[in-house]
Amino acid sequence: MKVNEVFYSVQGEGRSLGIPSIFIRLSSCNLHCWWCDTKYTWLFSKQMLKNVEKATTDNSSAPREDTKLYHPFKESIDMLSEELIQTIEKFDCKRIVLTGGEPLLQQKDPELLKFLNCVNELGYYIETETNGTIVPNELFSASIKQWNVSPKLESSGNRAIMRENAAALSFFSNANTAWFKFVVCSENDIYGINDIVARYKIQKNKVLLMPEGTTREDVLRRSRFIVETCKASGYGFTPRLHILLWGSDRGR
Repeated sequence: MKVNEVFYSVQGEGRSLGIPSIFIRLSSCNLHCWWCDTKYTWLFSKQMLKNVEKATTDNSSAPREDTKLYHPFKESIDMLSEELIQTIEKFDCKRIVLTGGEPLLQQKDPELLKFLNCVNELGYYIETETNGTIVPNELFSASIKQWNVSPKLESSGNRAIMRENAAALSFFSNANTAWFKFVVCSENDIYGINDIVARYKIQKNKVLLMPEGTTREDVLRRSRFIVETCKASGYGFTPRLHILLWGSDRGR
């Protein structure tokens, strides 16, 4: 399996906010959100870099320091199941957050499936972050206790055909173990969120709005109007705890 990094921290977003967890960050993504704070997991080609730069310009934002090409051989490590198990056993924790990138791009990888099956039998609680564009297969899903689904909006810079998969969103909207987390850049994003929630019949108590931002100032600034939106709509609010505590530092 292709692994970017493994670290121990607390969950900074979503339903499991604040819970100590082992983060396994996998490499590669099928989207190119200009505001993504883990570009080092997928920004490996010149074409992808052009896509990000265009989306940044379209959103009237200045390029960020992390908008650059990364080397796949440095940011994508081949690991066997046994190696990854040895790594996570160093931490006194039984909760895993599988993140990325987009983890479901590797859902057919034999080593990843073997790893998930093993840690499931060892009593680990596994939650997976996903952008909601890929339908999980049965083998992968069997070990997952919680889905953190983050559908992307027009402001992400991804075309509709890339960012919205009706079959995948329908799967997650009908899953009792799935919660939806939307990144909000501006008040205009609320229209897109309301549209997705209505079309896929997502329960409002399963929806969380989260401020976009890679600095404490940006997160707090956007949080104010998002909280008011949550009060008016019935959605939940989630901060970005890791940004508030450590900024954009990796491995935190």
